[in-house]
Amino acid sequence: MFYLGLILFFCTHLFASLTGLRAGLVAALGEKSYKLGFVLLSVAGLVLVCIGYNPQSATFYQPVLFVYKTAHMYMPLAFVLVASAHMPCHIKQWVKHPMLTGMLVWSLTHLAVNPDLHSVLLFGGFALYSLYALVSALARGKTIPNKKPVAWKYDLFAVLGGLVAYALLFGLHNWLFGVSPMLLHAG
Repeated sequence: MFYLGLILFFCTHLFASLTGLRAGLVAALGEKSYKLGFVLLSVAGLVLVCIGYNPQSATFYQPVLFVYKTAHMYMPLAFVLVASAHMPCHIKQWVKHPMLTGMLVWSLTHLAVNPDLHSVLLFGGFALYSLYALVSALARGKTIPNKKPVAWKYDLFAVLGGLVAYALLFGLHNWLFGVSPMLLHAG
């Protein structure tokens, strides 16, 4: 189920990046039906990944000690970047692609501290997809326009929202994923 979930999730996202094929499917199904199908396939892929995930799969390398001891510093940054992707803020204008950048920080941090096969495939897949999507967006010249003035309050909302989301996920991580991030601080 884990491998099927990875294939389903990443193929759905890669297909969406192929603008010609995507446009044809949107024309055939309509925008709302396409988006609904995209969300359903993505969620189904993630559910299969979660059900099939096995952190006891073969180990490939030793965790990167520096990242292992400092992961708690990178993860809030990832959450702030993702939060800023949903607001008209300066962070979004400076970073250009904060969602993809945040996903890259998240996936590389997890990849550095999780050396098992399933983690390498999962977090490595997200890292590769993030890099692909970033390069693809930049090659197409797709960036967030920074011509409109924005209020600083949205940056504050992005930072606070990202930190709250990080704190919640940090607290629920063991319950949701069976791994306590507190082990990183104790190690």
